[in-house]
Amino acid sequence: MANLDEAELAASIVAAFEARPELIERLADAVAGRIAEALAAGDSARNSHRAESTWQTDETRVETLLEWVRTSPKKLIDGDRHAWASAIVGASGASDPREVLEWALGNDCATSHWRSREAPIPAPHPTRSGAPKAGPYSQMLAEFRLAESESGAVIVAGIDRLISAVINTVRTYGVVGDVTPTTAWRRNAMAVLRIRDVEEASGAISWAMKHKPHWKSNIQGMPTERTFQKLYADYRTAGAGFDPVRDGGEHAEAIKELSRGWSCYLGKLLKNGEVPVRGVTYRRIWEVLTGSDGGASMPVADVKAVILWILAPDAGRARFYVQGDDFPSIEKIRKAMVDMASGSIRTRSGIGAGVNETNTLAGDSVAAVGSTTVTVRGI
Repeated sequence: MANLDEAELAASIVAAFEARPELIERLADAVAGRIAEALAAGDSARNSHRAESTWQTDETRVETLLEWVRTSPKKLIDGDRHAWASAIVGASGASDPREVLEWALGNDCATSHWRSREAPIPAPHPTRSGAPKAGPYSQMLAEFRLAESESGAVIVAGIDRLISAVINTVRTYGVVGDVTPTTAWRRNAMAVLRIRDVEEASGAISWAMKHKPHWKSNIQGMPTERTFQKLYADYRTAGAGFDPVRDGGEHAEAIKELSRGWSCYLGKLLKNGEVPVRGVTYRRIWEVLTGSDGGASMPVADVKAVILWILAPDAGRARFYVQGDDFPSIEKIRKAMVDMASGSIRTRSGIGAGVNETNTLAGDSVAAVGSTTVTVRGI
């Protein structure tokens, strides 16, 4: 290594990044992950001597921990008993390590991960700040401290569920064969669950891997918070994560009412009951009600009227405005409003008998609409 030309080394690294841009993102994620580790263990750092690189431990606490470990049915110690216990006590800061381990291994812990772990707990090591380096015990300690509050307990309880959902998603849409959760996954999941609940987080990750080739090839496990924020932005931009209550403002109730009407009348048109309402429908209705394209906003009554006009069972108009089972785009709705007001020929009688071509709406069957055969496709 001493004989390497630094300029050549730098050039080769730059060339590697240019050839594979995703490496830059992975490097950034790794750095962000290390920063998150230090933040997650902040309590321990505040209760340690920052100027020291080794922990000063109370021998009484060490002996108390060792006495408790002797009664534990699980093999916890990795290496020298006294050195291990001293490291656990030092890493715990103001927290009682016995309480941490009793919580993690007992039934009061909402996650079964620690109870089902078969390997011993490696002795943690201090950083220069006094915080424990990332590892199983520092993660256990972070979860224990988080679970002490009601809101934090909800986050801890969701870690296993989110990781399980990510495993299934990666196996379904990913490009890696082996999907084995790590301690880093738990740290990432905990960070993500601080900003989104399990359902929204797992839904966003699943959507990203299903619809975006970039995420399909780059997500190989539980993403870091930084990566999640990026894919979540894609998710929201596509309208998939729109929530009427959170995002609809004063139009929340109207959005919910109109989306139910859309689902009901589309289901009647297809003769297969109500169709599922997705975030795209909520967002598009919001766009219509607010005039998000810069045009005039549309009154709720006008939107109701155009829904009934488009989905009239005997008119055959749906083919011109509907794709999939989501509410049409604002451009399509504005066109429908003009057609409806001008008495356009976009009706079944105007279509004629020679246009029985297949049409894309929703579902996985074929429904007859008037004299027109409608091919119904799934989401």
